[in-house]
Amino acid sequence: MQKIKIVSRASMLAKIQAEIVGKQLEDCYPELDIEYHTTTTIADRDMAINIAKSDSVGLFTKDISDKIINKKFDIAIHSWKDVPVEPSTKTEIIGTVNRGDMRDVLIIKKDIAKNKKKEIFQILSSSPRRKHNLEIYLPKLVPFNFDRLTFLDVRGNIETRLRKFVQGDSDGIVMAKVAVDRILEANDSKSIEFIKNIIGKNKWIILPLSIFPTAPGQGAIGIEARKDRKDLKNIINKITNKVVFDNVLKEKNILSKYGGGCQQKIGVSIYSQNGRTIFCMK
Repeated sequence: MQKIKIVSRASMLAKIQAEIVGKQLEDCYPELDIEYHTTTTIADRDMAINIAKSDSVGLFTKDISDKIINKKFDIAIHSWKDVPVEPSTKTEIIGTVNRGDMRDVLIIKKDIAKNKKKEIFQILSSSPRRKHNLEIYLPKLVPFNFDRLTFLDVRGNIETRLRKFVQGDSDGIVMAKVAVDRILEANDSKSIEFIKNIIGKNKWIILPLSIFPTAPGQGAIGIEARKDRKDLKNIINKITNKVVFDNVLKEKNILSKYGGGCQQKIGVSIYSQNGRTIFCMK
């Protein structure tokens, strides 16, 4: 029986995504022995790092890539949007599974939404892309007026960020909808109740890709392995959604032409629907 060691970050979302891949492998190859592991990255260990800096490439993935290179684990599972175009010189993204919802969701406190006019509207977000687009489009999306839009950087996993939103003075928070979806679809009843409570007690809007294209790779899971592991490529190929894989590669290549990295204000979303490929970029 072949054993495959899967590694991911230690966050709930990362573990859920590792299990999504692991279960698909088990369904396709019942003889496989899947072993799950977690680890931390530099961005997990140092919450003071500014992920929007120009040199912030691979903060959520490099430490994991090194463990793949050193043969401690076989494959790594990432949120593909966090992965540089080239993870390393010795590894690559060898596949992906079905993509989740690519869009961002904006959650606004219910009491704020009732106001007809607000002087300062503050949103939790560390993304230059999200900040830039919200400055342009938010006045057209909410049913009230405000004089000034400000942003407060926020780090941490989904639950940590949502707690900062609920307990702090900020008026709204924007995040990847797929992160919320995957936690709601998992088996952690406490987390599900926590998120449903926030959704139920506040107002929210799903931001359309047509005016709010997202980070390249958002919603997709990247499966990383050493470039010399042809055996793993053959195994992963059976569960890979090739249309999603090609679309994300196109998104990543476009980002790379502008320098790549979290500091870019570039949104690129490519998806296939009803036999057509739809391209959104800003």
